[in-house]
Amino acid sequence: NLHDGRGYTAGIVGFCTGTADAWEVVKQYHKLTGNSDAFSPLDKRLEQLAESGSDSTSGISNYCKTWGNLAKTDSRFRQAQDIIRDETYIDPSQKYADKLGLKFSISQAQLYDTGVQHGTGNDADGLGGLIKRTNNKFKSDAPGNSGSTLNINGHKVDEIVWLKKFLDARTDDLKHPREEENRGGNYWAQTVYRVKSYQYAIDKKQYTWDGSVQVLDNDGKPKTNGDTGFHYDYCENLGDGRGFTAGIAGFCTGTGDAWDVIQEYHKLSGDNDDFSSMDSTLEKLANDGSDSTSGIGNYCSLWKKLGKSDANFQKAQDNIRDQLYFDPSQKHAATLGLKLSITQGQLYDTGIQHGTGTDADGLGALIDDTNKSFTSDQAGDSGSTLTINGHQVDEIVWLKKFLDVRTADLKNPKEKDNQGGNYWAQTTYRIESYQYILDQKEYKWGGSVKILDNDGKPTTYLGDGRGITAGIAGFCTGTGDAWEMIKVYHQLSGGNDDFSPMDSVLEKYANAESDSQAGLKNYCKVFADLAKNDPKFRQAQDKMRNEMYLAPSQELADQVGFKLSISQGQMYDTGLMHGPGDDPDGLGSIIKETNESFTSNANGDSGSTLDISGHQVDEIVWLEKFLEIRSDHLTNPRDPDNQGGNYWAQTLYRIESYQNAIDQKEYKWTGSVKLLDNDGNPITVTCTNSLRKRALRRVYRRDTLSNRAFVNE
Repeated sequence: NLHDGRGYTAGIVGFCTGTADAWEVVKQYHKLTGNSDAFSPLDKRLEQLAESGSDSTSGISNYCKTWGNLAKTDSRFRQAQDIIRDETYIDPSQKYADKLGLKFSISQAQLYDTGVQHGTGNDADGLGGLIKRTNNKFKSDAPGNSGSTLNINGHKVDEIVWLKKFLDARTDDLKHPREEENRGGNYWAQTVYRVKSYQYAIDKKQYTWDGSVQVLDNDGKPKTNGDTGFHYDYCENLGDGRGFTAGIAGFCTGTGDAWDVIQEYHKLSGDNDDFSSMDSTLEKLANDGSDSTSGIGNYCSLWKKLGKSDANFQKAQDNIRDQLYFDPSQKHAATLGLKLSITQGQLYDTGIQHGTGTDADGLGALIDDTNKSFTSDQAGDSGSTLTINGHQVDEIVWLKKFLDVRTADLKNPKEKDNQGGNYWAQTTYRIESYQYILDQKEYKWGGSVKILDNDGKPTTYLGDGRGITAGIAGFCTGTGDAWEMIKVYHQLSGGNDDFSPMDSVLEKYANAESDSQAGLKNYCKVFADLAKNDPKFRQAQDKMRNEMYLAPSQELADQVGFKLSISQGQMYDTGLMHGPGDDPDGLGSIIKETNESFTSNANGDSGSTLDISGHQVDEIVWLEKFLEIRSDHLTNPRDPDNQGGNYWAQTLYRIESYQNAIDQKEYKWTGSVKLLDNDGNPITVTCTNSLRKRALRRVYRRDTLSNRAFVNE
């Protein structure tokens, strides 16, 4: 609900419950399903809203959830959206384009974009009205250099000159809508980015979109693709001359590696699977190096479905990625004698984009070009020295030269196959991110690494596949607990707070378990500001932490019969990271594994004895076994969701701190406890019963700025 006076906005073009196009989609879906489907109970109410033009959302509380589920799982619902989009927006807008005589993709697309937002009618804010207003501006010929001329009111008008004038008219209309119904929440005035993106494309003289086109995203940044997660279900046509690009390594139907994935999948699935019917076409496209997508119309929908749900299909992608890209790139790294993560990573990244072969733009050729530039020793301070052509070359000095060589190749690819749509020249952000890491001197990547995202913004990559992690319990945008906590905050704050504009994105990422950060530009800043300044936000964190982690972990601790603080604390720590459930890596599963390891009594000196399957087991003996099993889970997570970036294996310090406390025999934490911090340094943590009093205590001091006698601690 954008609160723009149109009710719920949903789907591929923002169909609205208050403007009738959403109801048209639902009716079309009924036709395709035979009239009885998940939306049927809402029919009467949806029809009422459409006919009255009401922005009310009462009576359709599960509308968004139903829409989201069907869009993911039912191809007929996606087809219904396509049909209504074409009938309501594409076809009418392109009739206007034909009537005007538009030749350029940019002009045709702008009319479509306008039709989607403004409607395609002749009302004051509609596409027809804007075209009429634009045409009336031309009282004489208006030449230009686009190469396309329109006949406007008997005058010869250059198409791009006309388009610029149209964009001016639309901008004015967005800021000052003529129709009352388009003024809701001043929403239109906030969407002028839709015009700026086209103005950017005009400045780039990108009039005809044969291959790809660089536009601005809604934040005014050049639009690229940037995501650190393994998206097995990704699939689209980038227009770069390679057909469909899909999966974790951008496997392409026109280059052969997608066909390699499909063949590998056939082996794993027993040769007869959902892709089998496309085999002959996919093989031909691979052999011909064709970017055609005819004959494989449902390729992307099938790839997305299997990428989300089929372990064999995910494994097939992993296997081919390693065979074609990771293993060959690291063989090059080994041959060169590379020791630093940053250089090894850059060769892998290059292999993914350029290929690992010896063709003119391939990784092998780029390495050769780099090596040729060294005709003498080149010292540096990286601590790693390579032998290049008999010369001693610092590894980082070599990497900087390699980045220069690769940048030149991206801007001017040698192979014609890599020149499609000038796409490569738009991806130099891949280089800029590594140059940023070089400036930070982050050569070895043990845990996290500071990088630039594709918009050039610094970000820290933890590599755990959970999106943004924040707050007292590490609430993650990609696991759902962050969204649950924010919903509690909405309840406490009255429902309209600084997080409200992000709700739809946060809900989407929680439901999809996505680690994407797109659309969450201000998330960390908002989180930090509220955590400092709003006690209700801290209360929301406390509430969710207790409900999701503390209470369940201590319930399990009570079931085992723990008496010692160290064991209770370890259960909570494990619950926070692993989750308190019975999934393969969850706290419940690790407790079960630990219990099953005891087949006889196990004595100790802790003073606390547990009853484990009828055996008397000392509590610290039990805890040491638990830590051993948990360490194994961290090193080798059972659940694929916990394997992202090998992040868990880098957190064994959480175990080592407790082992240190055991060595110190600090079992009961009544006053203070000696632990290890995350770098392995001894620290003393105070934990007294006066903590509650101290939290409420007021600290008296003179505030010279506001002359207040005290502030709350």
